[in-house]
Amino acid sequence: MSTRIAVSRRDWPVYHNQQWGFLIGQDEHFVPRDQAVAWTLAHADGAYRHVFFWWDFFLEFLLDAELLPAIDRVEGGWVPHWRVVGAAALVADRWADEALGDSDLHYLTNFLDDWVDAFVRQHAPDLDARRAIGGPLGRRLVARLMRPRGIWDVNANDQRLLAQAIQDWERSAQEHPHRTSVDAPIVRIIDIRSGLVKVQVVASARELAEWSLRFPMWQRVRPSGDAVVLTLSLPESEEFWRDELPALKALGAKIELPANWRNPSLRIRGRVDDLDGRHQHTLGLDQIVQVDWQVLLGDQLMSLQELEELVRASAPLLRLRDQFVVIDDEMLREARRVYERAKKNRVKVADALRWTVGGAGEGIELITSGDLYEMLAELTGPYPPFSGLKNFRGALRPYQQEGVQWMVRRMRAGVGALLADDMGLGKTVEVIAALTQLQEYGELDGTVLIAAPLSVVGNWEREFERFNPSIRVGSHLGTNRLQGDALIQWTRAQQAVLTTYDVLLRDIEWLRQIPWIGVVADEAQQLKNPGTKRARAMRRIAARWRVALTGTPVENRLGDLWAEMEFLNPGYLGSSRDFRQRFERGEAGALDDLKRLLTPFVLRRMKTDPTVMPDLPEKVEIHEWTLLTPEQIALYQAVVDALFQEVSGTMTRMARRGAIVAALTHLKQVTDHPALYLHEAGPLKGRSGKLERLEELLSEILQAHERVVVFTQYVSWVLMVAPYLKRRFHVPVATFHGALTKLERDQILTEFSARGGPPILLASLKAGGVGLNLASAQHVIHFDRWWNPATEDQATDRVWRMGQTELVTVHKFVTRGTVEERIDALIREKRRLSEQLLTEERGDAWVAELSNRELRELVELRETLWID
Repeated sequence: MSTRIAVSRRDWPVYHNQQWGFLIGQDEHFVPRDQAVAWTLAHADGAYRHVFFWWDFFLEFLLDAELLPAIDRVEGGWVPHWRVVGAAALVADRWADEALGDSDLHYLTNFLDDWVDAFVRQHAPDLDARRAIGGPLGRRLVARLMRPRGIWDVNANDQRLLAQAIQDWERSAQEHPHRTSVDAPIVRIIDIRSGLVKVQVVASARELAEWSLRFPMWQRVRPSGDAVVLTLSLPESEEFWRDELPALKALGAKIELPANWRNPSLRIRGRVDDLDGRHQHTLGLDQIVQVDWQVLLGDQLMSLQELEELVRASAPLLRLRDQFVVIDDEMLREARRVYERAKKNRVKVADALRWTVGGAGEGIELITSGDLYEMLAELTGPYPPFSGLKNFRGALRPYQQEGVQWMVRRMRAGVGALLADDMGLGKTVEVIAALTQLQEYGELDGTVLIAAPLSVVGNWEREFERFNPSIRVGSHLGTNRLQGDALIQWTRAQQAVLTTYDVLLRDIEWLRQIPWIGVVADEAQQLKNPGTKRARAMRRIAARWRVALTGTPVENRLGDLWAEMEFLNPGYLGSSRDFRQRFERGEAGALDDLKRLLTPFVLRRMKTDPTVMPDLPEKVEIHEWTLLTPEQIALYQAVVDALFQEVSGTMTRMARRGAIVAALTHLKQVTDHPALYLHEAGPLKGRSGKLERLEELLSEILQAHERVVVFTQYVSWVLMVAPYLKRRFHVPVATFHGALTKLERDQILTEFSARGGPPILLASLKAGGVGLNLASAQHVIHFDRWWNPATEDQATDRVWRMGQTELVTVHKFVTRGTVEERIDALIREKRRLSEQLLTEERGDAWVAELSNRELRELVELRETLWID
């Protein structure tokens, strides 16, 4: 493959003081070739880049090269060196675009030949090339090719023999440039039953002669063109297994064991009996259990002493009872592994569980009885009919009932559970229902810690209020949150405590002292990096049981699962290193083993599952409760203060109405993002609770390869956030608003609906809410709320309409403690009345008719909800 020259002629290598090198820098300082790369790295500058060009060129040249020995006559003797076959042709092809002259071609060929010779001498001192030339003289030549170049004094007779040997080598390389598996020599071991090894050999006379230089046994073989058999004594067989066999394999010989030969399998099996000291229903994964191990070689039991003999065997062939074992690397690794396991008869429950569920993948068979057996039987057994929950306000769909029973069994057993249902299937509701079940069993006898991103803490509070207000729920948040002993005392009065991952990290030293009965990690994909402070802090919280919730259990790699399970069931999947070696290398059967291991502890349902789809409505609406950032709090309060300073004075009705409507617009802009209200082009990240929640939702939606339409009232916000989301998620983001021409609108809608089109469409509510078909999306997000619910419904119907074949999930953002929350309550609780009041014609005019007291109740910020 030809490549145009990337350097000027002045950057070519030069020959100076009998060595090759490069001129570097403006002063053209000469640096020897072998030092040039290190020099360039130490003086990183564009002036030195030509060195990298030549290094890259040399490596490509070396990959294409075929090496042969050569010997040149010089004054005082001979100089052996490596040469590249057809070097000039390789250089000419590489520089074909430049039409090199003969002198330039000769110059570059000499440079590369010299570099190849030096490189091979430096980096291949262990090259087993001495086999390639028979006889003592050949070995002397190869020895000199492995040392720094020097003059060799060769007598006249040796010169003739050496020249002939090099010619033979060259002729062999031309006739057989690449040995194939068909013509490779074969070393077939045909009998090892007696301890004596019989070897059948198919090899050429030249190959046998070369091998005999290293292993004298081959001198007894007389090649006849057919396979020959050689019987080795026990000492010879030991040397053969230890030294010769690996060397022959390295030279390309095909090694064959007897067709019917198999090393007897080495297996370990154990039995776990009853456990003592369990805490009610729970069985801690750190608890120690006693295992009675048995080791089997084939079908015969081995003693630990015999296994130790196998591990320490130095001979390549070992006789154990009536069986011979070939001690190769694989058998030694397996023996050491089994030996280390058999020495330890006290193991953690986590390990015992892993071996019982999926031990075959590790070569371990574990039989359980008693408590461990009963627990596994309960985890994997069928569920009785769901009898309902007295304290739960609401109806659970059949798949949710199953999820609640699945979770409760694991909570009662004291093991971790990963609920990995698709977004929109109601994981939060299932957890609340599971806690309700524990409550009715009388087992919600302590406090459950629920950690979640700040953006969803409000949603947890609202869902508890909606589905089971009898559970005492407190929030550990904000700058004025309790600390120390006061926190511990307050926690005792709660049955569930909500906090964020960031607050948990800051208060970990206090929170870890509290005897939690359970821990719930929402959006658990945030724990996928086990080395972060957040993940380490979560693992430090002690509890009887743990639950993790995520719609994307694997975001980038299988290691995400290990991190989540290490939080839930520490040690169950082994160490991170063992997990990577076993499951992330794509070995046959590894994923099946992993699935078996995860089945008792992971429940994942998709919206497309046949067992789920019949239970789902065509449209699911979810309120996403968001929180204000400190910047938003300050701006919101400033707008409220300015409004009441203005309306407290004497005003006409029209002026009052104008002031109120303007203030309401500003408040809604603040809850969206400070940059929208301030009309600034500053950074967006970290300043808005809504934007944080939007990013979390989009991450899950994109991970599921689904599409979403995001509606907002403000065109300026569409234009502001679109480039941010494009950079954040590295996907195309379409925008749709009233400033577009009809041709532009049609093109955007066509692209969004096409396969492979943008997965995100940002639309202004008025432009995107009428006359469109967006049925290719599965999600609708209302980033801000419209006064008229009919307008929101009309926009939602652009996605949920005729032609839609999938479940549509509608996410409505509501900022807690603000005017949005009160408007949302009005819409939801008095929908028919609100539809009469909040018509398109009236808009927000009705607000102007409120008294100052009623207006303050509507817009004031509730301080108890401030979050830092």
